[in-house]
Amino acid sequence: MLSQAETITIEGVNFSIAQVKDILDRLPEKSWLATKSDEFLDNTIFFHEGDVQLPVLRLGELPTWSLGYFIIGDVKVGRIIEATDDLAIMGLIVDGNLEADHIRAGGNEIYISGDLQVNGLFFGKHNLGTITVEGDNHANAFMSDDYSGWLESNWALTDDECFDDEQISDEEYHEACVEILEAIRPEFLYEQEEADEPFLWAQLLDYYKIEKAMKHNAPILQDSFIEEHQIQFLNDPVEYQKAELPADFVVNTVANIHNELSTKEVEALAKAVTGLSHDHIFVPEALYNDDHGLSVKFLEGYPERLFLEFIAVRSEYQGELPHNIQMGMNGEALKAQFGDRYTEETFEEYEDSAQGTITLDDLVIALLLENDAVTFVKYQISEN
Repeated sequence: MLSQAETITIEGVNFSIAQVKDILDRLPEKSWLATKSDEFLDNTIFFHEGDVQLPVLRLGELPTWSLGYFIIGDVKVGRIIEATDDLAIMGLIVDGNLEADHIRAGGNEIYISGDLQVNGLFFGKHNLGTITVEGDNHANAFMSDDYSGWLESNWALTDDECFDDEQISDEEYHEACVEILEAIRPEFLYEQEEADEPFLWAQLLDYYKIEKAMKHNAPILQDSFIEEHQIQFLNDPVEYQKAELPADFVVNTVANIHNELSTKEVEALAKAVTGLSHDHIFVPEALYNDDHGLSVKFLEGYPERLFLEFIAVRSEYQGELPHNIQMGMNGEALKAQFGDRYTEETFEEYEDSAQGTITLDDLVIALLLENDAVTFVKYQISEN
């Protein structure tokens, strides 16, 4: 763990790593951390005094020993991204005004003592997440899915906006599309036959695509909506470009699963998986990209020791895999190749699925077989 007396540079801004007990008198008294400070006196938070401008803040990609960010001053940030939805205590406190292009809030607590302006989309999605703004607040577009808090907006969509029936008619679907397409680009809208239980308007939208666009600063709002409301972004949106992985990416990554990695190697791996730059010394504990059907997880211990805990691939991944495993292999082929090192167990609740395990000297390979075909492979160091 970093020394608490040190500073850390994140996206070009220097933050002090302060213990809560040392900054108690600086906290706004109504902020979430001030009200809970007795529980976290010895915890650390990234502290900065002075106005800042940042391209991105990743609330869900902090080391677990950090409570988040506390900034005294006005903040301008391109995107605030929550990557996990689970780390509610990793929050943000701004004692000043905050302007952002987009905010994807999850299970975080966000407190702004001044005004909040969101030029594009504020998307809140988690029942533990909250946002409190003491001054004026405005988002050009606002979406809420089981989220605490509300922002004034030119366009809003919440999970309270329900249809009368679970099955919607063509007329109701068309009405919802017209409403959504006033603000959101059409590529984020499900086709009617693809929508999952569309009794909520929010379920007509492809959340995954929206979140990916927010992470990459890709366009989200309709051009006509931007023009009508005279929206000026801090950072110009850019078209999302899918990162291409070499065919031997997984093979080479698994070969390094036993080795301690440098921060540069980890950041390069993180960029390859997510397609995003990670120019600070910590990266998410877990990284996942559905485009590649691939995920990796790092062991704790930032930044002194960085190890890959596992790497897993899903059926979407088309590259080579170690030990001559192939997507779509059946159980008989695995038994023939690995003999008694391969075991298989059927899930009682899912008769068409099975859990396969290959036990090697220093590696355990877990597989999911659906209808007797491999759809998921996970490589992890053996605990023995």
